[in-house]
Amino acid sequence: MYYGHLSMDKTKPCIACFEPIRSEATLCHFCSTSQKPSRWKLVSHTLKWIGGIITVISLIGGTITLARHYSDWQEKRDTLADLVGAADWLIKAQNYPQAWMIYNEAIKLDPVSTQTRLGQGQLAKVWLRNFKAKKDQLDNLLNDISITLYRSLRSDDSDETASTLAHAGWVQILRVENRLPVTVDIDLLYLQALSENPNDVYANAMYGYWILLKRGGTTLEKLKQAQSRFTIALATGDARSFVRRLQISSLRDYSFGQSDEIEQETLKIQLRIVHSMMNNAEKKFSLSRRLDILKTYGIMGRGEHIESSLSALSPDEHLAVLDWLMEGIDYKSRTGQERSLHQFNYLKARLTEASGKRDDALLQYKALLRVKNAAKELNKLVDKGIKRLTGSFPPRTLARNYLNDPVDIVEPWPFHLQTLLHFDPKWQGTNFTQALAFFESQIDQPVQPLSTLLEVIAKTTKRIVEIIRTGDEIARRNEYTSGFGAFDHENARANFYNLGVLHQQIFLAMDNQDAAIAVLNDLKQLTESLGERWFTERVEVTFELARVHALRASKKNNPQDIKKALGFLQNIIQSGGVGSESVNWEQIKGDDFKALFADPDYKQMVRGR
Repeated sequence: MYYGHLSMDKTKPCIACFEPIRSEATLCHFCSTSQKPSRWKLVSHTLKWIGGIITVISLIGGTITLARHYSDWQEKRDTLADLVGAADWLIKAQNYPQAWMIYNEAIKLDPVSTQTRLGQGQLAKVWLRNFKAKKDQLDNLLNDISITLYRSLRSDDSDETASTLAHAGWVQILRVENRLPVTVDIDLLYLQALSENPNDVYANAMYGYWILLKRGGTTLEKLKQAQSRFTIALATGDARSFVRRLQISSLRDYSFGQSDEIEQETLKIQLRIVHSMMNNAEKKFSLSRRLDILKTYGIMGRGEHIESSLSALSPDEHLAVLDWLMEGIDYKSRTGQERSLHQFNYLKARLTEASGKRDDALLQYKALLRVKNAAKELNKLVDKGIKRLTGSFPPRTLARNYLNDPVDIVEPWPFHLQTLLHFDPKWQGTNFTQALAFFESQIDQPVQPLSTLLEVIAKTTKRIVEIIRTGDEIARRNEYTSGFGAFDHENARANFYNLGVLHQQIFLAMDNQDAAIAVLNDLKQLTESLGERWFTERVEVTFELARVHALRASKKNNPQDIKKALGFLQNIIQSGGVGSESVNWEQIKGDDFKALFADPDYKQMVRGR
């Protein structure tokens, strides 16, 4: 367009269409727009600019805020990842309590994180399978773990659900074992788990353990049910060492100490387990666990379950299992375990015989004849083995064992005298009881001089005292073993007491009150050291002391004897001993106490009785 008629110095652009118009023009001849906009339009344009500026500022501020939120979110995400990573390292190091604490921190940081919840659920399972915790923390900790397991349940994965329910049941089993209250039906939990996955390794193994643990005692049927569960668990090929641990632990903890039938079946199952482990090249059990299995053959080397175990495996398989169990175990260096070694040497001889190697077995049996400290029960097994192979018992079976030999009714005095000289004080044998009864009947009219009997009693008493002192030292150190147990100690003390009663009766029959009192004082010291469980014996001894002092008072007219007799009677009355099987008022008022009849304290004691 041509604008030559306009001077460029005298023009201005239209405020609307920007075409050049005269500088003094008030109306654009191109678009007819007034060149003097209203005040409101100026305000409008100003607001538009301000709005634009504010929008830009808001956009910038929003961008900064979003960037800050993104930075916080990224930082939380990174922190969460660090915490979970640290927990994973602790789990690998088997520091489960610390890993649990870190997972708790992670959940505080992001309570809605599904990944963190599931991770803590997996930690709960791993920890439960290797669970240890302080007693005072146990209840709360098991509650927390239980809640975590239930929160990690997933309805879309039946295998994972079965595993989680199985571990929730294990929480309750741990509560049972630690005597904590249980509000969940454990059987129902495992049935639910098995309905989700009948082959789940943990549901089957843990349920097998629970079958033997729960109330009602172990039965053959329960043993069968439990082993069927362990068989299914092992067939999965997963967590094999854990399954074996539960399998053996349940047998050891909840079948040992039951009836002979249960113990014998338990031993057979354990032998088959070990044989299976050997065939599958599984890791050998720890030394302590193998010792537990070996103990099942017999306590204190008696071999009471050896015969029944022969049907568990073939002789060759059984020998191989025995070698596997005994590898690295030196019974000779283990205090009090020599009898166990003799037991296993007998077992090897018995298995050798069962395999058809009769000559080799006979040599092994004869070697056991030379063993001096084998259990009496094991010696009988050895003798029977020799009888099976040779047709006759070895000569030693004719010798006395001083325990339960038939009494020689032709010459009873030397028979019972030999019992006192040679019986084992750690046993309460029938022969010893028979000897005491026989000699008590001989006190008034002995077949032989009582002085001979007193010499034997003195020797035997000395022998028993040595054994009691050995037992006292072992008890002080709390080191009872199968070689010298608490029952051995108790038997020796009981034998000392019973022999002492006979001893003082003989002295009284010989009119030797001084010697009788000395023996009774020894018995009093023993009974007082053993507390309330020996209350009856203590009352008996105290009464005898009162009686003998009263008898000596009648003989020697000694006021001190009267005083002591009264003191012992008062002791019996104050302790509640009168009216027991040992002492009654008729005895206290009897002629044995005539030396006390005139004493005012005695009169007061028996008044109205």
